[in-house]
Amino acid sequence: MNTDITTNTESQSFWDDEYKIPWHEADFSRRMLNEHLTQEHDLASRRFEIIDRQIEWIEKSILTHAPSNILDLGCGPGLYAQRLTAKGYEVLGIDFSPASIDYAKEQNQWPERCIFRLGDIRSFDYEKDHDLAMLLYGELNVFSPSEAEMILRKANASLKPGGRLIVEFQTHEAIQKNGENESIEQQCEKGLFSDQPYTCCIDSSWFPKDQITVQYFRVIEHHNEKTRTYVNTQQAYYDQALIELLQNAGFSDIGQESSWPCENDGFQLWSAVLP
Repeated sequence: MNTDITTNTESQSFWDDEYKIPWHEADFSRRMLNEHLTQEHDLASRRFEIIDRQIEWIEKSILTHAPSNILDLGCGPGLYAQRLTAKGYEVLGIDFSPASIDYAKEQNQWPERCIFRLGDIRSFDYEKDHDLAMLLYGELNVFSPSEAEMILRKANASLKPGGRLIVEFQTHEAIQKNGENESIEQQCEKGLFSDQPYTCCIDSSWFPKDQITVQYFRVIEHHNEKTRTYVNTQQAYYDQALIELLQNAGFSDIGQESSWPCENDGFQLWSAVLP
């Protein structure tokens, strides 16, 4: 943990300026797509075998095999949307990564039932009459609490009466642990931050008053010694805060889904219903 960062950041707003890595930029988006598709790790998207089990769980536990129209927020390269469409559902997927959306469209075998849109879920039109809205893999934790509530309210407005929401949060413990990690330095031939060899220095800080982790990625490219710094901010929630967040967005019947097949105890799936 970098205590200098803690001192410098304590009085600032965590959500001003660039508070997360610019995944929507063309080069980041292209490199991130490779991370989504690899089967060597689960850092961007889960491995296909886990996704398949989660799709089976969604169909059995949430959709109960009924014909459904699904909203997939932060859909990435369409790994869930394509599988759900293959089972007969209609899906609208929204993501702000151009490479991911391009890939999803290229792979789409059911363009009449599976639609992908490039857009920021904070402002993009979710359309109406969905039976299920889903936001997986801790995506909501990277937004400020006010933005998270706004996204949930938009999801609420897009659902039919009685529609379901499933949202997967990173646990409070996992985000706090991220912030308390020691500083590390990585040497990369190429990777997420550059196509050229680079050094990445990662400093992390946990702010207990605000329940926030801030990670700084200082990237030094070897061929020109150019240095760039990127920030990743994560909001942690205790269970009661999650319940209140969902209630404030107009949802009821809120509960944690302990049977969700995840293989990572750093995530929790919550479900809720539009009254």
